[in-house]
Amino acid sequence: MILTAYLDESGTHDSSPFVIMGSIVGNAEQWMNYDKRWGRLLGKNGLTYFHSRRLRASSGEFENWSDHSKLVLIGEIDKLQNTNSLFRFVTVVRKDEFQEHYKSGDRPKKLQLDSIYGLCFRLSLSFTAELLERSFGLTGRKINFVVESGHPNAGACPVIFDQIKKHVSELRDVLGTCTIEDKKKLAGLQGADAVSYAGYQQEKGGDESELMDFAPDWNLEKAKSILKAGSPVFRSYARPDILKELKDNLFVLEKRWQQFGQRNRAKLDEVSERSW
Repeated sequence: MILTAYLDESGTHDSSPFVIMGSIVGNAEQWMNYDKRWGRLLGKNGLTYFHSRRLRASSGEFENWSDHSKLVLIGEIDKLQNTNSLFRFVTVVRKDEFQEHYKSGDRPKKLQLDSIYGLCFRLSLSFTAELLERSFGLTGRKINFVVESGHPNAGACPVIFDQIKKHVSELRDVLGTCTIEDKKKLAGLQGADAVSYAGYQQEKGGDESELMDFAPDWNLEKAKSILKAGSPVFRSYARPDILKELKDNLFVLEKRWQQFGQRNRAKLDEVSERSW
């Protein structure tokens, strides 16, 4: 089974206390149906494409839209996604906790720390893989990731993707591709934008009633049953201990690389001595 995850962020502007990356995941058949219905939904509302920033600012095609009309559109999008995707989720990283538990203090000498955007992507990829493993197993699965091209740090996503694919052996055959695409051209990216927008509004208002925190013993079927949803919306919060663990892992990886290099240099020295 080939799955595709579309991802888009919200909250990287200076005034926001947190960053959210919204994701929507589905299989090929679901995305085929999704694209058709998304086009009809846009046409019905006189839109060429969906952009939450313009919706929020009542600009562009959303000029003169009432708050009620906006809520109705978000409700229609949620209904469409609930019947035409596998699951949705938002990754939440608080900026103050990111700074305290990840960015500040000692840093690896060779490996670069992620930006808050890059960290959101790393966590989103991990969440996607973990939920799929719990729910279906990873054998015979292939996951492709598509991120929106508008953010200046989007280029880090394929780098992080390749790093995980190279060093996490369990995911080597599971991870397919990671591409950067134009939101205007892909219904999936516009859908991820809508997930990100809704999650941001709920996080901002302190209302997480429609988001499912990911418990250790849950899988997709259990979440569907609890939430009474075809495509549950999860909340993946980067707790301080998770941020610290991610940073510690970089030190471990760097040490392994150093040991690997020392062993190889020792072998080269041995060969050189024999040759001499």
